[in-house]
Amino acid sequence: MNKRYLPIGSVIKLKNNNKSIMITGYYSVEYARDLEIYDYSGCAYPEGVMIKSSCCSFNQSDSKKFKNEYEALNELVNENSDEKYVNVEISEKNPIVYKTGKEILEVLKNEDAIIYFGFAACPWCRNAVPVLLDIANEMNVEKIYYVDILNIRDTYKFSGSIEPELTKKGTDAYYEIVKFLDKYLQKFYVNDDAGNMYDTGVKRLYAPTVVGVKNGKVVGFHEATVESQTDPYIVLTDKQKEELKKEYKTIIETVNKKDNVCKDNTAC
Repeated sequence: MNKRYLPIGSVIKLKNNNKSIMITGYYSVEYARDLEIYDYSGCAYPEGVMIKSSCCSFNQSDSKKFKNEYEALNELVNENSDEKYVNVEISEKNPIVYKTGKEILEVLKNEDAIIYFGFAACPWCRNAVPVLLDIANEMNVEKIYYVDILNIRDTYKFSGSIEPELTKKGTDAYYEIVKFLDKYLQKFYVNDDAGNMYDTGVKRLYAPTVVGVKNGKVVGFHEATVESQTDPYIVLTDKQKEELKKEYKTIIETVNKKDNVCKDNTAC
């Protein structure tokens, strides 16, 4: 079984619930007002499936899910490049909180927050994440919002002409995120087999990107790792890690900085 998930038949207890649950399946789908996809389906244990209410759907904790997703690729080879992924070790006590594209729009507009955009198979992300979590732990960061952008972004390919071909549209939420971050984002280029670059005409939210927001405004933004890293399949040196850590530290400090508050109508 993939290391991301517990085997079917595992008996577990959910947080804030003393009842034992046996895992019966994966990717459970439920529909109330919106479509919801859960990591697991299960039933009461040892009673089993007696009535509908004895069945349930649930997710892993965000921190454990993040750990499992990233560590699942350790020792594996990226099929697109034939390069071995950088191994990562992530604590279960990490501050990661998953957000959808739609949810993160509300965060961008309304919260003071640190946001990480990336995905587990991104080789640059696998270098960035341990550094981000390390400095977050040092600075007692309680929450880092995470948006897995792999499947919400648009994709283009070289089509033999000057204008690249759109092969998959991004989600509405993705385009809204790009609009919000527009002035910080780079143009999106695709390459032909000879390495020639073609402008898609749109901006790109690249991975990894770490953003700090405060009072509905971007106060920190860092894309990629460090300029000196040219091969994401080679682990960052200690010097490179320290350089990247300083970038993330600055973002965290800016988000956490207390605003001046006026005590009365005469002084602040």
